[in-house]
Amino acid sequence: MRKDRKRILSPYRVFPLFPLALFLSQPLFAIPPELRVVGNQVETVNGGCTVRLRGVDIAGMEWSKTGPEFPPQGIYTSVQAATYLWKANIVRIPLSQDFWMGYGGADKVDYRARVDRIVQIASYYNAYVDLDLHWSGDGNWGSTAKAKQQSMPDDHSLLFWQDLAAHFKNNPAVLFGLYNEPKDVSWDVWRDGGDSGAGFHTPGLQMLLKAVRSTGANNVVVVGGLDWAYDLTGLVNDSCGGGAQPCALTDTPGGHGIIYDAHVYPFKTSPNDWQPSDGDQKVTPAADKYAVIIGEFGNAKKDGGYWIRKTLKWIDEHHYHAMAWDWTNSDPALTLDANFTPNVWEGVPVKEWLSHPVPPACPPGPASPASRPPGT
Repeated sequence: MRKDRKRILSPYRVFPLFPLALFLSQPLFAIPPELRVVGNQVETVNGGCTVRLRGVDIAGMEWSKTGPEFPPQGIYTSVQAATYLWKANIVRIPLSQDFWMGYGGADKVDYRARVDRIVQIASYYNAYVDLDLHWSGDGNWGSTAKAKQQSMPDDHSLLFWQDLAAHFKNNPAVLFGLYNEPKDVSWDVWRDGGDSGAGFHTPGLQMLLKAVRSTGANNVVVVGGLDWAYDLTGLVNDSCGGGAQPCALTDTPGGHGIIYDAHVYPFKTSPNDWQPSDGDQKVTPAADKYAVIIGEFGNAKKDGGYWIRKTLKWIDEHHYHAMAWDWTNSDPALTLDANFTPNVWEGVPVKEWLSHPVPPACPPGPASPASRPPGT
């Protein structure tokens, strides 16, 4: 999400955990099946069942070392509600590389345990987690003024991905979101690294992918385009190598592939009226060849859901994967209160959309040994 978009603190301070009886009464769920990208589709590794990922972003772990601005169990309850009540089969969790590595005042063990718990809860409900590198630095560790949403990853992002990828290596529930919203660089720098234009060196996204694969992690990776992860044209146009070749990343043998990420909001065009036809120009040409996820979309305008419904129609017509921004903590937000009541201008349409999976859900993966969801 754009860093200049105002973050709205929740008007409520406590998200009570759902009653244990609600979950204890449910049958045993399974971990989700392992995924791979085949052409422009996502399939299960075993069986080749086509998967469509549809869910929500749950912000907070990027700016708070203990999660969003309510007691620690709040993030867990949000994941439960999104996957169990709203039927999302994926949640996107923004992270801070400083917090993961124990800088910025974070307790590394505690922060990692929270991320582990999030993955366990989503997995229990047969859902996936996109762990997204959202806040990074300018080549320095631990500066709260510099650890934020940068234009590009810095060299420390390589260490972050080597560490996190090793931690979640080949976990079937985890996808790796290499970098949130790249911007303000050429496609060459986006892919191969160089001057970030913001006073630090960036390794580029190909090197981040290499860092992940160097650990032996085959997990599907998610890669945002340029213009705040909106523009995917460089993947198919001749934009790299002196304008001699497209800029798509190259996965290593054995890697389970790449989903490219585009974020759409009304303000992507002037005067704040993005239309699906605009997205067709920036997104659809790449989607003919590559798997595409609309990793953020949302509308703060109280228009009765008109914009969201129109955008969801476009998403479904093209069979894109998609995740709506944001569960509770930003403007736009999907919910109104501690009971996760959906608002009419965004939450209601998204909840309806999530409740009707297309295509039908694939058979689950191996049975989970848990008798109830972790974190309750």
